[in-house]
Amino acid sequence: MNRSERRRQAKQDRQSVKKNGVKTNIAAHATVDQAVASMIQPIVTLLNGRRFEEAEKALGELLQARPNHPEGLHLSGLLLCQTGREDLGIEKLRAATEFSPQTALYWNNLSTALGRAKLFEESMTASQRAVALDPNYDDARRNLVQLLLSGGDIAAAIIELEHLTVRKPADAQSWHQLAQCYGDQNKFDLAEAAYKKVLAVEPEHIAAMRGLAELYTNNWQYDAAQKLRRQADQLEQAGRV
Repeated sequence: MNRSERRRQAKQDRQSVKKNGVKTNIAAHATVDQAVASMIQPIVTLLNGRRFEEAEKALGELLQARPNHPEGLHLSGLLLCQTGREDLGIEKLRAATEFSPQTALYWNNLSTALGRAKLFEESMTASQRAVALDPNYDDARRNLVQLLLSGGDIAAAIIELEHLTVRKPADAQSWHQLAQCYGDQNKFDLAEAAYKKVLAVEPEHIAAMRGLAELYTNNWQYDAAQKLRRQADQLEQAGRV
């Protein structure tokens, strides 16, 4: 969980409070909430340092004070998943989305946990919810792309990848995936253009070179394909030296 995700989450929480008109309830718990909020960052530090036993103790104290605290439930779910207790972790992450349904971060992390548990349909639903809540949440959209590709829905994956490449035109990974998807749908011109975008961003992207070479071979452009394969071979050999 990085700093930018936390800033996004805080903004969404503020928007959710304003939208749902629960300022009176928050004011009633101001003292408790302030104390609970002060516990969050130390717990995050413990989790990032993999000091799980200390983090679990601190989370127990937090959730004892506020059993329905969304971020406490979220962090508890992450900890449980990271320590091999996926079923309990998923329960906590579900609870976090129930008490803070407008927080895209919670839905995305729930999706990831459900995917690891091979609950792909539920994972897809959670991922789509994350993207719907925050269309600019790139990590959530990348997660959705992987789920769509795993399910064989290339057309839907293309839509998400096109969104990513518009937002981040220097994202070589998204361009590469998009090129492969276009190729799978026999869209030669679009695939070629996408592979060239990859190579414009990363001129020594070996996988893109080989993908474009295969594309050229399938379209009888043998000289261009041979040239790309030769370049890719030279880069691979140089990398072994």
